[in-house]
Amino acid sequence: MGEVHATDAASHFAALSISFTIPSAYLSKSAAAGGIAMVTSIGALGGVVGPAFQGWAKTHYGSMDVGLYFAAIMVFLGAMLFLIGVPAKVLAGKKI
Repeated sequence: MGEVHATDAASHFAALSISFTIPSAYLSKSAAAGGIAMVTSIGALGGVVGPAFQGWAKTHYGSMDVGLYFAAIMVFLGAMLFLIGVPAKVLAGKKI
């Protein structure tokens, strides 16, 4: 169970540092502020939905494991989406 916590936390903090640089790689300087606001809004939504889902999963399944595994899977899918969706040549041309 401890490895799920460690994997979830490590993945979250690794992704957090680069998530705010993605909008400026695709958008102009004036539009990048809107992109950063969207990233922040999605993060805030996760802060509301995540604990609610964790509580539901604990009530429904009787264990915190399901919610934690779900969080780890979501972080992994987000990382895969980033690797597939952001071309390396776009990021290589920007100083982030």
